[in-house]
Amino acid sequence: MRALQLCRRRDPRTIRDCATVTTMLNLMTQCMENWNDPAILTEVGSELEERARFKEARTFLERAIEIDPVGYPRAYVQLCYTWFRDSSVDDGGATGLEVLRKGLEVTDSDLIRAVFGGSLGMENDAEAQAMLNQAAHSHKDVDVITVASIWTWRGDGQKARELLGEKDKAIENAHASADAEVLTNLASLLYR
Repeated sequence: MRALQLCRRRDPRTIRDCATVTTMLNLMTQCMENWNDPAILTEVGSELEERARFKEARTFLERAIEIDPVGYPRAYVQLCYTWFRDSSVDDGGATGLEVLRKGLEVTDSDLIRAVFGGSLGMENDAEAQAMLNQAAHSHKDVDVITVASIWTWRGDGQKARELLGEKDKAIENAHASADAEVLTNLASLLYR
């Protein structure tokens, strides 16, 4: 409340903080007004995770998963990240991996498989590579950029470049043939 009082005064020293407080309040309000909408809860939870508001993010992401455990694989991934990044909790890495395991069991999502494979990379490299390869060549819910960034994070920039190059060639070939259905399918694959 103190922050809101300072914002109301329009003190130039607090303008930046005011924008942050206002944005956070808007995000929280949006979630509370859409408490039964897993899409909005996932989006806002993801935004809060990026802003390191882990406890709040977990509240909304867990609610999204509770409402629709299958339809929002990204909620599992972002929930996992809240545990990985939150240094105030003991053993957050293990909890994050457990979230991914549960999400993979429930959804069979290639996005979760890719993140899980990337997270396992240091422990079980063969299993991690198999998961990433499967996710990279899937045509389901995987985001190619996510898989490529995981390959890069794991130190295999060449594999990431090859994956992105394959998708670029597919777009070029589709564009050359001007097949609207193929272009639509490729666009949806790349921009999920």
